[in-house]
Amino acid sequence: MQPLSKRRIGQGWLQLAQDDLAGAAVLLRNAALHSRLCGYFCQQAAEKALKGANAQTGSTPDRIHDLVELAELLESRGAVPPITARQRVTLSLHAVVFKCAMFIEADRYRADLADHLAAAQACVTWPEALIAATPE
Repeated sequence: MQPLSKRRIGQGWLQLAQDDLAGAAVLLRNAALHSRLCGYFCQQAAEKALKGANAQTGSTPDRIHDLVELAELLESRGAVPPITARQRVTLSLHAVVFKCAMFIEADRYRADLADHLAAAQACVTWPEALIAATPE
């Protein structure tokens, strides 16, 4: 079995990111569902999109979950993700809030979910051209 190409790896991560983004959008529209799930799926979408972009630069940061670290890795290779340093930190916090909700005041992270969804959307659409330009 041949190893997957950088393009195929990037496409795989991007598909997962798109699925998570779609889930976050549904959760945002449904107030009956717990909003920490929306934030978590926004973080997951951004993480997977950044991993897909990293795959195109020759990096495979499978075990990195911090958006700040994933973005810095991309920047060190000349690719600048479309989210600010503050958005990277805020989105990363959603993974912590989701996993540790009983210990963290989750309400303080709910106010800006529409903004978080927009940031995740920017992360998901950004690497599409990068992946498409990578040879099979």
